[in-house]
Amino acid sequence: MPKPNYAAAPAILPASFALVPQEGNDRDGNGIDDKAEKRLAVKFCPSLVLHSKDFGVSPKPIEFLGAQSAASIWVRVKNERGERSGEFPIADCFDPPLFPALQTSGNYSGLKNQNYLYFGRLPKAAKAGQYWVSPYHEYAGAANTPAEWYRHYRQHAANFPNTVYPHLFKLEDGKTVIQFWYFYPFNDFINNHEGDWEHINVVLSSDDTLSAEIVWIDYYFHYKVIRRWTAGSHYLVTDQTHPVIFVGGYGNSGCELALGNGPGSHGSYPAPGNWAKVEDYHFCAGYIAEEVDGAGLYLPHFSFDLQILPNPEAVDYDLRPELSWLNAELLWGHKRVKSAGDWLPLNVGNSPPQSPPYNPGWNRVGGDRHSKKAYLWYSAKPPLPPADWTPFNYIAVVTNP
Repeated sequence: MPKPNYAAAPAILPASFALVPQEGNDRDGNGIDDKAEKRLAVKFCPSLVLHSKDFGVSPKPIEFLGAQSAASIWVRVKNERGERSGEFPIADCFDPPLFPALQTSGNYSGLKNQNYLYFGRLPKAAKAGQYWVSPYHEYAGAANTPAEWYRHYRQHAANFPNTVYPHLFKLEDGKTVIQFWYFYPFNDFINNHEGDWEHINVVLSSDDTLSAEIVWIDYYFHYKVIRRWTAGSHYLVTDQTHPVIFVGGYGNSGCELALGNGPGSHGSYPAPGNWAKVEDYHFCAGYIAEEVDGAGLYLPHFSFDLQILPNPEAVDYDLRPELSWLNAELLWGHKRVKSAGDWLPLNVGNSPPQSPPYNPGWNRVGGDRHSKKAYLWYSAKPPLPPADWTPFNYIAVVTNP
């Protein structure tokens, strides 16, 4: 069979970032030597297999949204009566300027997903007034539908490398955890939202770059998690140390959904197949299942640009304002958009996430049986990976929008 379509391979070692000064070679204070962090992340970086009908949408850097710059932030504006007055970039013609100190310094760390009082004149407004403004990250401007999102992605994706954000920490028993965080510009599924942060945990025996081995892997999807222990039978690896992630696709409710159920959930799975009960809510004939076909574009581990994420409190944001997004509690997109699941009598999740440090999985392994503030353990019987799978024995199919 023909070889899959490989993505281009950029340099994978990131530039160092300015942190709060510390003794020794552990500037972020997580107990792991900084050079070892980079080497471990490179050694165990996953390879991805995309869903074939998601049009090749792959993880991109936050620069895809311009989030390295405070000027990229938008605000949602309401008047005193709570009526919507529009959405604008903060750098637009507000009079007086909106968040002037933030715009001058570029440091927007600490900015929150909340209403801020503003008195002045909105862009193109005839007179001043009192308003409430709520800041957020914006993808594709006023575009709020999957068709527009895919169009914008197709026009700009080639300008940005495939990117993964590793974050490392240690467990009390000495094991080292690498969280590999992936940013997809949007989620197109039964629910829709702009901005989509996904991750897995690769848990290692130690932080020794030569002897460290994978002990287990936690795969996360739809606020569920499954722990996989054995390479080959429970999860797959390429080039000896690189786990494979099969990226999520279509949802199946057991009944007819409204038009628009999309193929891009981007959940991280250890195997292709039909995954039952990926969501807790149910309707019609049963719970939501997900089709993960494992037949899309193959993104090898060496094709990713790696950008190590420290703990937010370790960064001096005056020196590195482009990392402000890590410590800003902003939504990664419009507060709410329409989706195929809007007809359901429940909240299917049409709001964007916040940055990884505000995710319940940050600096944590596994899940919980009952907590609403953590990922829940996956309880259904999982598909197993095909025994004969390699990157070279299947036909990669990518449907273009």
